[in-house]
Amino acid sequence: MQLEPNEVYAYNGRGTVHALKGEFDDAIKDYSTSIQLKPNEAYAYNGRGTVYRKKREFDNAIKDYNTAIQLLPDTPYAYNERGKVYTQKGDFDNAIEDYDKAIELKPGYANPYYNRGIVYKEKGDFNNAIKDYTKAIELKPNEVYAYYSRRARVYFKSSHFDNAIQDYTTAIQIESNHVNAYYKRGNAYKEKGDFDNAIKDYTKAIELKPDFVYAHNNRGEAWLHLQEWEKAKEDLTTARDLGMDIIAKFHSAFGSFENFERINGIPLPADIASMLTPPQA
Repeated sequence: MQLEPNEVYAYNGRGTVHALKGEFDDAIKDYSTSIQLKPNEAYAYNGRGTVYRKKREFDNAIKDYNTAIQLLPDTPYAYNERGKVYTQKGDFDNAIEDYDKAIELKPGYANPYYNRGIVYKEKGDFNNAIKDYTKAIELKPNEVYAYYSRRARVYFKSSHFDNAIQDYTTAIQIESNHVNAYYKRGNAYKEKGDFDNAIKDYTKAIELKPDFVYAHNNRGEAWLHLQEWEKAKEDLTTARDLGMDIIAKFHSAFGSFENFERINGIPLPADIASMLTPPQA
């Protein structure tokens, strides 16, 4: 810029770096300067739109993406990015329309499949969500989040626990120290009633993140099912000491310790029942 003050691409580049650093106002300033210097610079509108989206200034973001699409109607990227804005606004029909257009323009582009899957999940259309996540994975097989954060979550919500476990396992194969993948696979094992494997996964998550309060709590609950009372008490105490309301969490899951005993046929020791009983008013 010192050598050539009107160099559009230098402003675009610096705007991108500011955006990556979270310096959104500086990014907007650079993209705006680029647009002033070259009003038909689609990249600058697209970049500024993304910054506005991250700032949750959705109307400004849509306005910039609209201009980018007018300038380059055959590029899939602005459609995909505008779809993200509509998704965040809860305007799912327009989001799907934009992702459809991005896919039409570039069928091998994984991101709009992934993003459309998010919309279908939010709409409760789990079958189409799984189809889109599967296609995204086919196009980009080493994208760990598509497995653990997206498709596995839909499988879990639809009670397809074996499929969820398979996806979490793949995520772990891609990224061996992925703490959330271990934790969530543990949850899937727990829902299946496979408490031994659930405990193994919670233990690995805790090894990777010793203050992982949810892993301590859920491992404690798994120990209850195995009637390992001291281990259960130790984990529940740790979760409580780390700040979790273990009573509220337990009652959200089971209703009451009496209900836990009735469903599982496991009488809880008095000291653990006391830990999990709300204080008297």
